Amino acid sequence: MSRMCAFACSPLVFVALAGVFVSGCGPSDKVVPGSNAISEDTQRNAADLKQLLQFIAESGEAGSALEGMKESITKLDMAEDTKQHLLGLYEKLARARQPAEIKKVAAEMAQMLP
Repeated sequence: MSRMCAFACSPLVFVALAGVFVSGCGPSDKVVPGSNAISEDTQRNAADLKQLLQFIAESGEAGSALEGMKESITKLDMAEDTKQHLLGLYEKLARARQPAEIKKVAAEMAQMLP
């Protein structure tokens, strides 16, 4: 066996090359069917929504914070009747003008989220 073949065929070279090719592999943002990526995204959405509602409940001001909230609620992974109740409260929150009413409705909505 030639010296070149002995070097190229050695286990150490194989491990080093495998490390080079495998090092680029890592977590991906791609959603794979059957994975829990959608569930994690939904949980993050619910947590963000709850945090926003808690802020509104403390400040008594909704305004532009309501933009996109309805869509966020519709994407939540929860019982349909609970989601419909949340959407009803969202409509009530969107119509509210008094800080006390805004705080009350936003707090109720936040309590409904995990």
